[in-house]
Amino acid sequence: MKPDLETVKVNHSRELVDRYTTVVDSLSRLVFLGPLDEGDGLELTGTQIRILTLLEHFGSLRMSSISQYVGVSRSAATGIVDRLVQSNLVKRDTDLDDRRVVNCKLTASGQKTTRGFRDYVTKRAVSLSHAWDAGQFEAVVQTLELVWRTDETITGAEDSKKQVG
Repeated sequence: MKPDLETVKVNHSRELVDRYTTVVDSLSRLVFLGPLDEGDGLELTGTQIRILTLLEHFGSLRMSSISQYVGVSRSAATGIVDRLVQSNLVKRDTDLDDRRVVNCKLTASGQKTTRGFRDYVTKRAVSLSHAWDAGQFEAVVQTLELVWRTDETITGAEDSKKQVG
C-alpha cells in the first residue's frame, strides 16, 4: 500500500527537523570543542564558555540572570562561576544599592580569553569557507543570516511578552 500525500509530507518534515537539529548540534560541537587559545592552559566547559560569552555581551549580570540564560539552577551557576573566579576570568562585585545582590563581570583575563575564543571561531569559519565556491559561500551566509534574523524575531517577541506580562 502506497502512503498518502499527508503521510509523505509529515515524514519529510520529520526528516528535515532531524537533519536541522543534527546540523545545529554539529555546529555547536565544532565551536565549543575547539581550543580557546593555544597554550593558555585553560580547560573550559561549554557552560563556562557560555557564561563568559554572556558576560562579554551584557557586561555585568546577576547570578540569577546567569542561571536563567544558561539553564541551570542558581547553586549550579554559582559553582561554575566560582571556578571562573578562581581562574581569574570573572570577578564578583556587590551592588552598591543592595549588598545582597552580587554582579558578575569579566576580568581583563576573561576579556582576553573570550576574544581568543571568538578569534578561534572566526578563523575556523574562514578556513571552512575556503572549501566552497562563491555560490556555495553566498548560500551558506544567506542561510545563517536567515537563522539569525528568525532568532532575533522570536527572541524579540518573547522579550516583549515578558515585559507586558
